[in-house]
Amino acid sequence: MYMNIKTVFTKCLCCLLFLALCFTSKAQEAKMQITGVLTEASTGKPLPGLNVNVTGFSATLSDEKGNFKISVPNKNSVLIISGQGYQTKEEALKGRTSVKIALYEESYTSQYDMAVLPFGTTLKNRTPFAVSSLSTNGSWNRTNETPDSYLQGQMAGLEAQKRSGTPDIGADLYLRGYNSLYAANQPLIVVDGVIYDYNSYGSSVISGHQTNHLANIDIKDIDNITLIKDGSFTYGTRGANGVLLITTGRAKDEATRLDFAAYGGINTKASQLPVLKADNYRIFLSDLLKTKPGTTDAMIQAEPYMNDSPNPDYYSFHQNTNWQDQVMDNSISQNYYLKVTGGDDIATYSLSLGYLNNEGITKNTDLTRYQTRFNANFNLTSKLTAQANLAFTRSEQNLRDQG
Repeated sequence: MYMNIKTVFTKCLCCLLFLALCFTSKAQEAKMQITGVLTEASTGKPLPGLNVNVTGFSATLSDEKGNFKISVPNKNSVLIISGQGYQTKEEALKGRTSVKIALYEESYTSQYDMAVLPFGTTLKNRTPFAVSSLSTNGSWNRTNETPDSYLQGQMAGLEAQKRSGTPDIGADLYLRGYNSLYAANQPLIVVDGVIYDYNSYGSSVISGHQTNHLANIDIKDIDNITLIKDGSFTYGTRGANGVLLITTGRAKDEATRLDFAAYGGINTKASQLPVLKADNYRIFLSDLLKTKPGTTDAMIQAEPYMNDSPNPDYYSFHQNTNWQDQVMDNSISQNYYLKVTGGDDIATYSLSLGYLNNEGITKNTDLTRYQTRFNANFNLTSKLTAQANLAFTRSEQNLRDQG
């Protein structure tokens, strides 16, 4: 009996010792340190002040030289790097204890683009759907674009065909070509979670003109455009031609930030087509009439447009008006834009004001637009939040039948 108790005690002691070694190994593994450096992909310069974290475990910031040190649970952990102005990136350690990570700017197109879906925001490489994401970040360098014409050549599979050169007329959008001869072919537009009606109800009195409702959204107010190439899983048959999700700008942090831009440009008319003047045209017409059988020189000279003697129709056939100068002219365009973002832990806001004036190269075809947009996020309680989206746009445009 004594030997049995001793044997049991020895076995228990061995088990406890084994468990202690396991916990010690786990503790040492949990305290494993990973070092690394963050650089900008395009220039190679170090990136200070960026966030590095392991979800649910630890987090740190990079120093002024881009270096960081962080604790990870194991060598197969995934580091998540994020910071204002740069794309969020996931870096798998794969057994490494030291890493060098290059980050791209937000405007760069990659698999780490943020895709804004109806049920939340996620990285494009984590979504199971066929999506294309475009982070416009205001597109401050393309001021005269509308959201639909801006997408020309930007997303694979999406065709954007500009309707004409008239300011704000926009483009027709087709996802993977024409799908129907009679039904609508354009994708469903959703702005900040609300379906946006941009259909044209009836034709314009101006030949070839079409009202573009998307022109009411300034491209500089847009942060992200995500294209879901098959939106039937969320929007049913209305999303069969794809869904275009437009997310307007909001405050990215609580610090007050003011952005202002002023643009100016010159619209130059096309080179003039060479045309005949009245005297040269009469010579050409005289030679042409001689080819008509039975027509003599006397008959040609008797025509009122061939006779230089004073007559009631003299000025009708002796004008040298340059109609290209009368119809077209050089003009200027100007655009001013102001955006203020900020807030605190209770509410954040984004307010923008814009003014656009584009006179066009065809006389009396000017466009003037005033607009404002206000977006806000409210933290009402620890479990209740609210959003506000307000916008006002006024456009005044003179139109002509421009052929």
